[in-house]
Amino acid sequence: MINTSKKENNPMDNMPRNANGSIVSEKTTETGGEGKTKNHEVDELKLANKELVELLQRTRADFENFRKRADEQKRFAEKLSAEKTVKSLLPLLDSLLLAIKANDSLLPLAKTLEKSLSEINLQMIVPAEGAVFNPNLHEALSMTDDGGDSEVVSELLQPGYIYNGNVIRAALVKVKTV
Repeated sequence: MINTSKKENNPMDNMPRNANGSIVSEKTTETGGEGKTKNHEVDELKLANKELVELLQRTRADFENFRKRADEQKRFAEKLSAEKTVKSLLPLLDSLLLAIKANDSLLPLAKTLEKSLSEINLQMIVPAEGAVFNPNLHEALSMTDDGGDSEVVSELLQPGYIYNGNVIRAALVKVKTV
């Protein structure tokens, strides 16, 4: 026989309820009411929002730093490329200077060449005879010791060049002491 007087255990009967008799989640009962749960959720959302804003700011800063590095590398590559191009033209410049020296009718070409070199910020290193030897600008191919303390240029063998403030080829010279 089945005893119908006794109620069967319904799992819903043991669920927490609010004052209206509605079932509430365990989260609500842990925080002490629905208002506190919503405040807790708002606080969590504010915290998540703050973290996302900080992440966005870091990402923007990282991107800006990346862009600056890329621009700097681009400028360096352009400078290196231009310098390499200028260096490759130096033998041609040497040949033109020899031709101009051998033929006076090419003097107008010398003036045009000088102007063009100036426009691309390429300067010739042409030390005069008797100029003080500067190892940063001159390369001595031979040295004559005349018993003095001071080293001076005795002869220019090949001009040197400065491009954008950097010596790309030192002038080849003979040096003597005076």
